[in-house]
Amino acid sequence: MIDLFKKNFSRLQPTLESVRSGGITTINHMLSTIVNSGSKDSPVVSTRRQVVPEKLHVESPGQHGQQGTGAHESDQLSNLADSVINRFEKLSNPRRKLVAELNLHFRRAIWWSASEGTLKVKRATDVIGATAGIVILSPVFFSVIAAITMEDGGAVIYTSKRVGRHGKVFDFYKFRSMVKDADKIKDDLLNQNESDAGVIFKMRNDPRITKVGRFIRRTSIDELPQLFNVLRGDMSLVGPRPPIPEEVLQYKVGDRYRLEVIPGLTCLWQVNGRSNLDFHQQVALDREYIHEQTLLNDILLILRTVPAVFSGQGSY
Repeated sequence: MIDLFKKNFSRLQPTLESVRSGGITTINHMLSTIVNSGSKDSPVVSTRRQVVPEKLHVESPGQHGQQGTGAHESDQLSNLADSVINRFEKLSNPRRKLVAELNLHFRRAIWWSASEGTLKVKRATDVIGATAGIVILSPVFFSVIAAITMEDGGAVIYTSKRVGRHGKVFDFYKFRSMVKDADKIKDDLLNQNESDAGVIFKMRNDPRITKVGRFIRRTSIDELPQLFNVLRGDMSLVGPRPPIPEEVLQYKVGDRYRLEVIPGLTCLWQVNGRSNLDFHQQVALDREYIHEQTLLNDILLILRTVPAVFSGQGSY
């Protein structure tokens, strides 16, 4: 029984060490490869998928001279595991030991059922919600496709690389709202970035945005193709917005916490100021969501997103 507990607890070690660590080398190397290989996609749907390692190598804190923000919590969990193991080793009465083993198995079964059940319910909600959204909003899809095609004849869907849960890189879909070769023009505009905290790039009057693009961005219609990302399982209806690889390369240890869950279409900062918030405020709200996420909170966030979208506040 002790060996079983140690084996199960050992599965948590990569997560504990990633929280404790001052940096994640492999994810940075992987993202650097994407950025440096010219992965800034042209506004054409790409069928190439990024191959990402299933497990990330984690450096020890000493290699960076600092500890992660969750070091204290991981120490507490390690101490708790040691305490449970010691209690089992001290049990000499076979009957009491059997009762303790059954109790542990029972608690583990309840925990697994609750955690796995919640994830399955959330996934089912995502599939049903995304499917319904695509069907109901299909007239909007066709209207936007026609408008973009008539304006400049370019590609309708813009595909870029985004970073999801645990560093998984996936193809991210949007209606194209900018001119062709917008990514190349961006390099010439970096000195005009209006984001005070850096990391993300924002301009209120971005010259790359087309006439149709300005409307669909203000109303968030450009984000509708991400419903297909939800169906594919890369995203959820509710969760932190997925960052681009270049942004993740600039993340500090605490910022990476937002990569612990599946990214989503909307989250707390989408209904609390959107682009008017700086990067650190966005991260703080994402952390708040992760700590307090429930199915009820997800439903409430979706309902709050509707008036936030119509108001257009912080959307540019």
